Amino acid sequence: MKLVNSKYNLDIEFEENISNTLVLENKQHMIDVIQNLILQLKGDEGDFVLSSEKNVKFDKVVEFITNPFEIDFNNKKIATKLFEQLTAVASECVEEYNFINGKIVGTLDDICSKIEYSNLEYNLEYEWKSIFKLYNVRIGE
Repeated sequence: MKLVNSKYNLDIEFEENISNTLVLENKQHMIDVIQNLILQLKGDEGDFVLSSEKNVKFDKVVEFITNPFEIDFNNKKIATKLFEQLTAVASECVEEYNFINGKIVGTLDDICSKIEYSNLEYNLEYEWKSIFKLYNVRIGE
């Protein structure tokens, strides 16, 4: 992914597990850059272009951190990305999925057969994301 700003001749390439540092020694430039980034995070137009194979909307993929001690590791953006990564790993656990699903469906059948209602319905499959949410999987702070 690349961040470009033609006004300041910036071209920053982002790579996984590599930190980039941008030093702005001019106060006015720093204020302008920060204001631009914040505006774009709110969905407005600005001077920066974020691209991966195509242009990407800032407010969808960027988190602007002004105080690293106040990071909410479990905000929606981070939780969504965490669940995507966990689901990718979990999708390879086919045997475990089938075992868990069989146990859940069997248990639901047992429970539902012990009450008077004959028209109870439920899903016969689950999504990993639902399990992650059910068990409140999150990044510890």
